[in-house]
Amino acid sequence: MSTFRESAFFNKSELVRLVYRDNPSASNSEIRHAVKQRWNVDVAANLIIQAVGRERDRVAYLASHSSLQKLAKKFLSDCGGNLSIAINHLRLAG
Repeated sequence: MSTFRESAFFNKSELVRLVYRDNPSASNSEIRHAVKQRWNVDVAANLIIQAVGRERDRVAYLASHSSLQKLAKKFLSDCGGNLSIAINHLRLAG
């Protein structure tokens, strides 16, 4: 189990993302349980949805998760690592 001091450096959303990154197929309850186990921090379902998306959407895109992550990282890199610029391009494309 990680220490409280370690968890103090991350906000709850980042803790959810760390757990999700380790296990993209995890359900909301599994994510909630893992965050509680690792950092003794309670997270609500609405926070999980805000941080990593709805469970049914995550499950639907699970098969393409790996390839989408690679594309997203490349796209962000092509935008100079600037998330605001990347988001702006995505909005213009939509």
